Amino acid sequence: MNHRILHALQAALKPFRFEPLTASRHLRILLQETFDPGNNYGTVPRDVFKTVLPILENQVPSLDGTPNAFTPEILALLRETSTDGRKSKGVFYTPWSLAQLLAKETLDALENTRGPLSAHALRSLRILDPAAGAGGLLLPFALELAKRIGAQTHQKEKTVLRHIFQHQLYAADLCAGALEDYQFRAQLLTGGKPLTLSTSRGDSLGTLRGHSILKTAFPAVFKKGGFDIILSNPPYIGQKNNATLFKSLHQNPLWSAYIKPKSDLSYLFFHLAIHLLKPEGIGGFLTPPYFSTAQGAFYLRKTMQNSITFLRLLDFNGKMLFPDASPHTLLSVFLNQPKDIPCCVGIKKIKIPPTCLWEGKNVFLRTQIAQEISPLLSDVLQKMAQMPRTLGDVVKISNGLMTGCDKISAAHLRKFKLSGVQKGDGVFVLSDEEKNQLILNKYERQKIKPFFKNSVIAPYRVSCTPAHWLIDCFYPNDRDLNLARYPHLLAHLARFKPVLMARRQNNNGIQHQLAAGKYWFGSVRRKMNFEGEKLVCPHRAKKPCFAYCDGPWYASSDVYFISHPKAGYTLWAILALLNSPLTHLWLYYKGKRKGDLLELYAQPLSQLPIPKLSAEQCKTLSRYARKITTLKDSSHPKGISALEREIFHLTAQIFHLTAQEEQLLYRWANTPQNPLAN
Repeated sequence: MNHRILHALQAALKPFRFEPLTASRHLRILLQETFDPGNNYGTVPRDVFKTVLPILENQVPSLDGTPNAFTPEILALLRETSTDGRKSKGVFYTPWSLAQLLAKETLDALENTRGPLSAHALRSLRILDPAAGAGGLLLPFALELAKRIGAQTHQKEKTVLRHIFQHQLYAADLCAGALEDYQFRAQLLTGGKPLTLSTSRGDSLGTLRGHSILKTAFPAVFKKGGFDIILSNPPYIGQKNNATLFKSLHQNPLWSAYIKPKSDLSYLFFHLAIHLLKPEGIGGFLTPPYFSTAQGAFYLRKTMQNSITFLRLLDFNGKMLFPDASPHTLLSVFLNQPKDIPCCVGIKKIKIPPTCLWEGKNVFLRTQIAQEISPLLSDVLQKMAQMPRTLGDVVKISNGLMTGCDKISAAHLRKFKLSGVQKGDGVFVLSDEEKNQLILNKYERQKIKPFFKNSVIAPYRVSCTPAHWLIDCFYPNDRDLNLARYPHLLAHLARFKPVLMARRQNNNGIQHQLAAGKYWFGSVRRKMNFEGEKLVCPHRAKKPCFAYCDGPWYASSDVYFISHPKAGYTLWAILALLNSPLTHLWLYYKGKRKGDLLELYAQPLSQLPIPKLSAEQCKTLSRYARKITTLKDSSHPKGISALEREIFHLTAQIFHLTAQEEQLLYRWANTPQNPLAN
């Protein structure tokens, strides 16, 4: 057995805290069992086998890049799986095949913009990974680059690789151990001889005298204008529960302008790449696609629109590429300069002009297009875009309410001393049992409202039988409340006073009330009549999911409400339009999505095209929607499919679809698999 592999495995398994004298023996036995199943492993700790054997089982020792083999790449995986709090730190190991694809796409994009590159030009490239880890992106890139150089020079691969590692690749990371793994893997890949690598241990977002710390770490690169290529699978860390980190970044002069509400740490790595690349340098990123439509990434998208040109966008659309991580992955390659160069989108690499990638006042970046499936679907979207109105023009759209504390969590119990309080106890939102245990007077009973979860909403049908109840006491609506009338409700809320006083939302001035000791108000009460007629929908769904309800129906901010239709429309007619395949198509390609889930937020809903309806069309759509709703509430729900088809046929006529377009869209909407998978 190669002693270097043994030594590296021993280092990678340090987090298991073996006794120093027995660690080597345990690892030898472990390796023997892995490669010779007939041996008895006896004394090897059970947790070692639980963690390591599933990775090493049935493997053959080999170099990085060898399929189905035990390679030094395993070291990166071992370190990643044993890192404390890795998910909260946004640390996820990049699969080799995905890193290979990024290397190829990045170099292809470079050659597409500069033309075929000579061996000399390829050797002159300077490549950085600012969150390199154990070299998960750099090693596959080195092999791809060596293959292209070797095809021209016919040099031995290891000779070419040694030059690449020592003179072309630059790695930065917070973890010194990860960089040691990178050094070891590079050394094995080039024949085992010592290598002098360009690495920087530290925070890549750090600054020195107002400039990126990486400019200080690699001064020779910036004497020549910066990096030619930056690769990154950046950490994905949001601002929630990370206030200290983002506060320090906000105080940093280099990043203060880029920290926006709801922004993610990964956004700063895009800004960093723009900052460190040459004017015509190339960025190759693996990230979730959220930044393409997220509200917190608006500033990033505006910067991108004005500063870079996307050359390649490949959205994997919910495929599980990262083990134990978000299934939503986007491969993006961009040029660090605005140019009129088309972007290759999707698996079919359909060329889209840069101006067509950005849409609307929110500057959404389109990472998927209907042309990838069929040009006819793209034609349908164009016809919809020509409609004279949007949903926001004809109705009022708002989301539900926020109390700031529906119920008690484990975190509350860890942070506050709450006598007699248990996890799950209702604060502003009560269960049936909790409501019935309260002895309430007539005034207090009027403040108890039926409260619903978004899971009770289905197309055309919503439950009106509450399983939860809301204490409807909100500022500023109830600022003049006569507290003497509500002693039992106040006594209930007083049990949770420390939690309620610690709330930090200030959407309606609640913070000023808390400062005055008035903890009994819910945080945000939307300007919405929860008692009147309305359409409701969950904030996310796989397909359009809108239902009609009338009367008291309260919900949290993860439910959106549509009300007050303008003249020429009824809520029933709008309900029929919203549940149609045309709405599905638009929201899928032109709205916001999280993987294959439609995001039914106010913003994308308000931009949904709505046709002008004749009186007869409005009447017919309303009649169909009422019938479907009635049937779904009955014990014999027959005929619903036929009615839905009638609605679709009518809406197709209203949007001026051809028979061929209507047929194709119907098949698209009724495909059991995700459309992009076909």
